[in-house]
Amino acid sequence: MKQMMVANFQEKSRYSLEKLNKNICAQLENSLQIGWKPEDILLVTNFEFSFKGIKPVRFDLNESCLTGSKIFALKALFDNGMINEETWAHDLDCWQTVSFDFPEFKDIGIATYSSSKFNGGSVFVRPESHDIINKIAEEITKNNEPREEPTINRILKSEEYEPRTTVVSNSYNVGCSGLVVRYERAIKDCGITRCVHMHPENRIAFDSMFRDRNRLGKIVATRRLYDLFMKFFGEKIKTFKYVGERGYDGDYRPPTHIPFSDELEGYSKNDVIYCVNGKGLGDCWASVNYLLRKSEIIGEPVKLCTWFHGGHGMIRDVKQKLEEIIPLLNSKGTIILTEKKGDQYLNADQVYQDPYFKTHMEWTENKRSYFSYQFDGFSHKKFSNMSKEEEEKILKHITNKGYVVRKLGKNQTIRECVRILAESKFFVGVDSGMMHLAHSVGTPVYAILNKRNKQTFEEIHYKKKYTLCLDADEFTKTFPDGSNGI
Repeated sequence: MKQMMVANFQEKSRYSLEKLNKNICAQLENSLQIGWKPEDILLVTNFEFSFKGIKPVRFDLNESCLTGSKIFALKALFDNGMINEETWAHDLDCWQTVSFDFPEFKDIGIATYSSSKFNGGSVFVRPESHDIINKIAEEITKNNEPREEPTINRILKSEEYEPRTTVVSNSYNVGCSGLVVRYERAIKDCGITRCVHMHPENRIAFDSMFRDRNRLGKIVATRRLYDLFMKFFGEKIKTFKYVGERGYDGDYRPPTHIPFSDELEGYSKNDVIYCVNGKGLGDCWASVNYLLRKSEIIGEPVKLCTWFHGGHGMIRDVKQKLEEIIPLLNSKGTIILTEKKGDQYLNADQVYQDPYFKTHMEWTENKRSYFSYQFDGFSHKKFSNMSKEEEEKILKHITNKGYVVRKLGKNQTIRECVRILAESKFFVGVDSGMMHLAHSVGTPVYAILNKRNKQTFEEIHYKKKYTLCLDADEFTKTFPDGSNGI
């Protein structure tokens, strides 16, 4: 097993040579503390450097797409026959927290952000991945890409290379973006974060990893890594103001108010009160699913505020929705509703990223002849909802196929809607609360995109099954010969 990191100094870069040197020294010290042997560390630079007997392999590196330097360094090592075994390549701001075994992976292994998007900060490669790395480097150069990750995602998700790619645990790359989701996935996978992705001299990043900025009830990184950062970056860190509940309230404080990740089992904080992602039915449905899953993982109840506090002082009572939703879902988790003001707001990165729990009333293949629908979603009306002409076109097409249509919406309870979905042959609709219910019930879904942004829609309905139609015309051409086995 080898470890590879790269430091690419360019005059136009925002990172000075002094800063690069300090980061490399801290990374190498970290690796030696964890137990890496100097001969198993591949350091690639384009300048002279030495630390505790470790010297770099020097290549002329890329002058553009500096975030992609790791790809070009890997290419240079491959081309020179220097990668002959499994190798872990990571960014200079991706910090190993504990000793770990490499994951099982095909030719290349890579972690994701809180969504399905690949994060290039931590990558595992085999010698067989030489052609994949060459392809990525070639595409970055040909298209003059300023960043490498769009190309990485395009190549690794292509028909040619996806079968050779493994999505590895988020524990190998827990970063500040979507931190809560990535951290909880890491804990679920292995009980600890193996790597944290952060700039030690960035206050927000430091607060997120070492001061529980996200109110997880636990410091994400380890005590050892904290001590290392204080050794190399302490002068800057000590200038950080401590962020308390009422904002800045004093000078630097060491993170002793809660335990480090290597000092406490579990990751719950019993007194945290969560707030739903939004006031709509879909928001509440997704939030409840997320918290039930969290409760199952930690083996404890979680608290949820019955009020949604939106922008511009908006406050909405969502108690009735929550009281209806919770009993419908088939989960062993427990949610305690409270009217006390919440202190951690759930966000889209969290609540939409996992499959939903099934409802107690599930859809099964049947011979029923009715089709349920909703075309008047509450959220994003301007983009989601269709014109009356489009609605009539879809409904006429369905009825001409011999189906009876049943509208879902405000005139029924949530439980009634779940029952109707469970008894429906299909569901068709815009991005709406009813579509989220249909995902849990298991009803085959025809989703009408209309003017909704496709990427946003796919993120909200991530890991859910549906047949996507751009508009009414495409639906009439697709039904009843849709995908997903419909």
